[in-house]
Amino acid sequence: MKYVRIITITALSIAAITTAHAQTNFSGKWNRNTDQSDSGDLSPNSVPITVTISQDKDQFAIRTVVRDGKGELHTVADNLRLDGTENINITESADKTNSTKSKVNVKWIDDKHLLYRRIVFGKDGYPDQDWKETISISGNNLVIDVDVTNNGEGYHMKEVFDKAE
Repeated sequence: MKYVRIITITALSIAAITTAHAQTNFSGKWNRNTDQSDSGDLSPNSVPITVTISQDKDQFAIRTVVRDGKGELHTVADNLRLDGTENINITESADKTNSTKSKVNVKWIDDKHLLYRRIVFGKDGYPDQDWKETISISGNNLVIDVDVTNNGEGYHMKEVFDKAE
């Protein structure tokens, strides 16, 4: 009986430690909450309308839908490893007239926050945009705090998303 109690206590202790250090899972489809979001000086067309995330312990896939200045919808999708490995992406415009090269990675800051970083290169091959997005959950909302440098100018925005039903 003593051994059963020791094993039970040990198992419960391990479960409590594992649960206490579980990393947040951001999976789901999220719709932008315009009332709680603050785009700062950036155009509302620069921020996602929806964000869809799927995640497991090693992989993070994020798909965002944005509206351009003409009102057309565009999708940006990244499938990334959660260890900070960099991916090089080439995104073509909808009319296939030009493409954009970017370097993207994602890594844990702590168990509740991810850093998603995208560096976009201009036609001259030099970086002209650097997006640093901290992703977290607050209550029932997905929160993305964004610091972006665009051609030397710095901007901040805080975007809040409601979980889609």
